Amino acid sequence: MTNNKIKIEFSVFANLRNILGFKTKIIEISPGITIVQFLKFVRDNLPNGQSFYNAVFDKKNQQIKPYMRFIIDGHIVLKHEINTYQIPADCKTIAVFPPVGGGFI
Repeated sequence: MTNNKIKIEFSVFANLRNILGFKTKIIEISPGITIVQFLKFVRDNLPNGQSFYNAVFDKKNQQIKPYMRFIIDGHIVLKHEINTYQIPADCKTIAVFPPVGGGFI
């Protein structure tokens, strides 16, 4: 396993901005990690990371909450792949979107 790190632009939206205290931040991660491993990295390495983790990860069911959306380098990670998706070694951006109000009745 390589010890190389990649720099990514990590963006969060809506209430996640309030939790982490930023809109966008450059962070270094290991290439090839899963989204779940990325969330654990955020939990363990960023201020208020535990609160962010609690907002996006369902500890009871051990999976990312089904309404969270991840966009990695412009690719919308689909629900069926979200818990196993590996972040590419050439990744440049990760964006996390919580649900936002609205919709149809």
